[in-house]
Amino acid sequence: MKTKINQFMKNRISGLAVCFATVLLFSLVSTQAAPEEALNPETVAAVEKFMTTMKVKENMAPALEGVKNMQMAMLDQQGLSEEEKISAKKIMEVSMGEVEKMLSWENIGAMMVRVYAKVFTTEEVNDLIKLFETPAGQVYVNKQMELQQASMQEMQKIMIDIMPKIQAKTKEAVKQAMEQEAEKK
Repeated sequence: MKTKINQFMKNRISGLAVCFATVLLFSLVSTQAAPEEALNPETVAAVEKFMTTMKVKENMAPALEGVKNMQMAMLDQQGLSEEEKISAKKIMEVSMGEVEKMLSWENIGAMMVRVYAKVFTTEEVNDLIKLFETPAGQVYVNKQMELQQASMQEMQKIMIDIMPKIQAKTKEAVKQAMEQEAEKK
């Protein structure tokens, strides 16, 4: 049992390590590429109103819950025994708890506002607000979570198929890196 859980967790950690390294690399490149610029206060205020109109804060917890549910469903596809699933689910719940804390609105809301304020002009944000305040726009806003859940279900199917390939390539890349490191010694 421990072997399957250990392999599952190694595969999951390998995948997370690759994702983390990619994010870190892009963040290092982006921070070196451009200095922080002052944001237009009007644009920031418009973005904050836009985030409220789009119900971003309200939808964050359900969105993260959807990710958690997708991961749990993928875990069910790993061929683990019930005892192994229980152990693995406990581990995943702990790690997802930390992710949920880090991705709470309180932790990333200001960052999201900054990003939108850098990408959109005040006029563009105000036009988006007008669009999403219309009856048709509110239909979209109110169905975002339904869209996300349906998308996650479809992505889960894709991920179930692709995870063994990702795991195999990650395992091979780690093996090659270790062999290269061993050759240096």
